[in-house]
Formats: sequence, C-alpha cells, structure tokens
Amino acid sequence: LSQEIALEIKQAQTDAIVGKNSSLFDPDPPIYGVHFDISKNNQFLFFADTSQFPIGSYDEDINEEFFDGLDHTVKISRGNIKELCVYDGNNIEDCLVSNLDVAFKRPFPDAIISSNSSGVLNPISAKIRIEQREQTRTIEVSSLGQITVK
Repeated sequence: LSQEIALEIKQAQTDAIVGKNSSLFDPDPPIYGVHFDISKNNQFLFFADTSQFPIGSYDEDINEEFFDGLDHTVKISRGNIKELCVYDGNNIEDCLVSNLDVAFKRPFPDAIISSNSSGVLNPISAKIRIEQREQTRTIEVSSLGQITVK
C-alpha cells in the first residue's frame, strides 16, 4: 500500500516534469500533486492545478470547476492514512496536520509541500504514515523531490 501511494506521488512528479496536458493550459502547464485529508483517511486525491496562489495547493472549488477530467480520487482499501507530518530546517515537526499537499511544477523535480500546519510555515519535508495490517510504513517526501518508503 505505501509503495502504491509513493508511486502516485511519483506519477504527479513525472506528469509535471514532462508537461502532461500542457497544450490544454497554454502558456503554463499544470502543477500536479496529491492532496491528503486526515478526515478522509481511506483515500487521497491526485490533482492538477494552474492557479498561481497558493502555488501547488489543492483548491476544491477551482479544481472541481476546471480540472474535472484530470483530478481523481484514489481509494485505499487495505489500510489507512494514520498521520501526516511536516518538518522545517530547524528540527521543528508538526504531526497534527489535517491537510497535506505535495505538488510538482515543470521543469523541476522539487516538491512543493504545503499544509495547514501552524507551527511549520516553510516545510522542507513531509511524512505520510500508513497503517496496514497492524504495521506502520512511512512515505517521506523531501523538498528536493526525493520520495522514499520506510
């Protein structure tokens, strides 16, 4: 399960880098990302975004109106999202995050990480903890675009 979620994050990164669907959104190709909401811990959303503010953040109203064919919900049937965390460069972590977005913008592989954290304003990494069959796995995404599963 954690590998599947990591692959969806990687797909968002790949779609952004190659400029998928860029002809539909000239002159700027969409930003691709994944949106996690801890209150919906059995799913997450793969999204496309062209809005400039806030960059790389999922906006339900804009996305439903403009990106109906590009966004899709990924259901989790064999486990759930247990915890979302963000970290800054000063060893401050916040694991009380209820919303987390990890997005990518062409032409760079760097991750744009945003959340509703009040303690971490400029995250340099994020962790998505997944619980499956009494085991917890962690997906880590750095601002440099590295995606790992532990």
